[in-house]
Amino acid sequence: MWRRLVLIVVLGSGLTGCRERAIVEPPRSTAHPASNTLRADGVSFVYPGDWVRFDVQEPASPQPPTGSAQYVVGLDDLNNVTVVSSPVPSASAGASIWSDQVKSQFSGTFEAQGMRVQSGPDEVVLAGQRGLRWRVVMPSGVGYILESTLAVVFNSNTEYFVRCQHTLARRDEIDHGCEEVLVSLRVG
Repeated sequence: MWRRLVLIVVLGSGLTGCRERAIVEPPRSTAHPASNTLRADGVSFVYPGDWVRFDVQEPASPQPPTGSAQYVVGLDDLNNVTVVSSPVPSASAGASIWSDQVKSQFSGTFEAQGMRVQSGPDEVVLAGQRGLRWRVVMPSGVGYILESTLAVVFNSNTEYFVRCQHTLARRDEIDHGCEEVLVSLRVG
């Protein structure tokens, strides 16, 4: 009996030593993972390598296609970046994106959809073109509050709309990836 107790104590001490060594973590790398590049239908941009590209399902419609395309990359359904290209509505064709009328139309549309504009529109250059950028807050519809960066740019007869949305917990990751997408965006 005494030998069993000594054996248990010795084995227990050995296991405790192993556990302590297992707690030590290797130093974390601060390098970002490699990037991915999306190229499709005249749109290209770079996004973080640990993000995924989502398949976008278009609802069935009896109407002919409108010429729109949508690309979504990110971490999940709530934390992602969406790039949409669509024909410029004929009423907006030839309008300057930096005009007060265009700025007002976009801001009004966002507010009508339940978004609260935090900042913007800011005049920016995206993909070598004049563009606008807003920061908005909106409900997700499933109990989360989403913060979003919205950007739009016109290229002759096509409008490119970028939405970078995230929950509060994933702000840093999505903001970093959003900036990567916006800086690398190429159209045409």
